[in-house]
Amino acid sequence: SQEFVTGFEKGYWPQGKSLKRTGEFSNFKGKRVYKTSGDLFINDVIFKKAAIVWIENGKVFIISTMKRSADPGEDSVITNFLATTRFTSKP
Repeated sequence: SQEFVTGFEKGYWPQGKSLKRTGEFSNFKGKRVYKTSGDLFINDVIFKKAAIVWIENGKVFIISTMKRSADPGEDSVITNFLATTRFTSKP
């Protein structure tokens, strides 16, 4: 929900230490998720950061990536991980 996203972003994108660039509700592997990306500033270094967040059965799940000075979405290891991620049911 938008209410959850507002609270999540306050912690994920700290004011004065980060810059949120994108944020949208989307579909990831059949789940309704919130995707966000932007920059995190640590000791004069810019880290590119992205996350996929969803709530299921009252629990919050997050896949978060961060890369120094490059878009994590362009990293082959990260994109391969996301492409091969599967959701399974409890046994």
